[in-house]
Amino acid sequence: MINVIIVDDEFKSAELAGLKLKKFCPQVQVLEIFTEPGKALSWMEEHTPDAVLLDIEMPGVNGLNIAARIHHKTEVIFVTAYEKYSIEAIRLTAFDYLLKPIDENDLVRCMARLEEKLLQKQKAPPARQINTAYDKMAIPSLEGVHFINIKEIVRVEAESNYSVFHFTDKRKMTASKTLKQVEEALEGYSFFRPHKSYIINLQYITRYVRGEGGTIIMNDGSEVEVSRNKKKEFLELFEGL
Repeated sequence: MINVIIVDDEFKSAELAGLKLKKFCPQVQVLEIFTEPGKALSWMEEHTPDAVLLDIEMPGVNGLNIAARIHHKTEVIFVTAYEKYSIEAIRLTAFDYLLKPIDENDLVRCMARLEEKLLQKQKAPPARQINTAYDKMAIPSLEGVHFINIKEIVRVEAESNYSVFHFTDKRKMTASKTLKQVEEALEGYSFFRPHKSYIINLQYITRYVRGEGGTIIMNDGSEVEVSRNKKKEFLELFEGL
């Protein structure tokens, strides 16, 4: 069974999508319908559906921004009346892009492909387990030891034999640890080292700009270079971003 949620500020549109799924895609179960994107995001902090059918133009929030926050953990299927967003949707690694009113054949094909992808994932080797036993990290500095929340780390940057931590609230902290030591301490969490000088929190990526190695744009506006020998490994994290 494929578990999905629908996020659309127009309830009638969301309800119609749910009815079509029920009628034409019996392998799909609609867990929730949200007309308020904020509530959908809050719900997804505790739940991970297989896919999200997501509208793009909604008052107060853009579906593209939501997709940037969730596409690393669930499949995003944009459902919109506007074709102009298709390129941006692809850049966000959307699984599919359906135009309103949803064509039943397109919907069936989309869900069949999604089902196949989920089956392939089940056959794949188990992914690295994310460590959730502790949510704090000890950072030694010249003043003493600071205990910080790991989920608040956006990125870490090497500075000689020190490491500079950048946090979600724009704070910075310099630690008397090498980046290699920080990388080892964060093993098992959702971090990746795309370059010898950087470690990033995968949860805070908003965009990837292609290039020789490429550049990662973080949600604090910072740009992180991807080395050529790390590019393939990074792209494979998102199945070919």
